[in-house]
Amino acid sequence: MKLGAGLLHRHDTLQDGTVMFHEVQSHESDICIPKALSSIDMDKITPNSWFLNRNGLFQAFEYDASGEATQIDAAFASDLAKFLKAHSLEKRISIIANPADREDFIEFTHPSGRGTVSVPLRLISDQEIEASEPVITGWSFNVNELGVIECKGNNVCAPMNSGNHKVFRDSKPYTEHVVNVMPPLNAAGEKS
Repeated sequence: MKLGAGLLHRHDTLQDGTVMFHEVQSHESDICIPKALSSIDMDKITPNSWFLNRNGLFQAFEYDASGEATQIDAAFASDLAKFLKAHSLEKRISIIANPADREDFIEFTHPSGRGTVSVPLRLISDQEIEASEPVITGWSFNVNELGVIECKGNNVCAPMNSGNHKVFRDSKPYTEHVVNVMPPLNAAGEKS
């Protein structure tokens, strides 16, 4: 699947006539900054994140220059819009590019104070990572070998004392919950 789900959140308030733009995307970095629409060649950009607007249509709010346009199936968009509205999630959940194919990344506030810089977690020392209150901000979907759709939290955003925040892929900061959850689940399975 090419699409995932994201938690709608902002790092900064955008000025009129600007959009969030992934200026550099590679295996080693992702820089997302606000850019003036007038400075972007609109023929060379593609949306990579969408929210459900007041008119009930998915509207792009983040872009990149990958040239790999993702099409959102009209029937899927209609069904998802109905679901989000029925559960009052239209201001909370967005459609994002499926994050399943990226390694763990850490996200910092851009030096300008506007936007973000993401680098692979493997490049950051443990001493530099002091997270608090992690929040899952992205989910990926996969169809397994049995045809069952699996959903997994891939992006985790955590505020840091420095004002930066980190984003993990595959929920790495949550490994301690496996130890606490598995024994009760195993015990419940033995009783049935």
